[in-house]
Amino acid sequence: MDMRKNVYVELLAFGLILSLSAVLLSCKNPFSHRSSEPPIGSSGTYEVPSTPQIVLTNLLYAYNEKNINNFRKCLSDSFIFSAYEDSVEAEQRGEGWVFYDWNADVEEAITRRIFQSYPLNSDSTEMSLIIDLSSNPLDQENDSTATLIRTYNLLIINFTEETAETTTAIGESSFNLSRSSLIGWSIDLWSDRPDENNDFDWADFKALYR
Repeated sequence: MDMRKNVYVELLAFGLILSLSAVLLSCKNPFSHRSSEPPIGSSGTYEVPSTPQIVLTNLLYAYNEKNINNFRKCLSDSFIFSAYEDSVEAEQRGEGWVFYDWNADVEEAITRRIFQSYPLNSDSTEMSLIIDLSSNPLDQENDSTATLIRTYNLLIINFTEETAETTTAIGESSFNLSRSSLIGWSIDLWSDRPDENNDFDWADFKALYR
């Protein structure tokens, strides 16, 4: 039971950081145009993707709320997922196929399985994502395309009666986005790479559900 209490404390801290991030994101320039607040409820938390940065905020909320519809809205129809370092290692293990033809349909199917395995308010599992949404010096943006680079930390917990198996996926993702006149901004290419001090990244976790 002590271990489970410790895990809950860790989750509370994780949630506090996420909440603080949301508060900071809500602090906007008083001289900018006022936009409507993102809706919260059965439809989840989602804001019209009028900027590339909003897409990543929507992605973060969709993952933590386990909302597959809002997650899919973040991806363009031409979406591709890539993880070079992980795909090389997979090829060496004879499992390179895991990263082949990873398009929007594959990404949606994988994420749906993950959300089903880690549902909200579960007594046996927990999954919490933090994305550093602050600007990166390597970001690039113009009127119709953008590249945003963000670090992340994904906490994955599986509880048993007496223990808790905790896994942390840490890495950096590069998001190439484009703007459509109809739907706003969405992700065309999501490239993932592991942290230099952590072998397990988001791509490794997602590949388990391919």
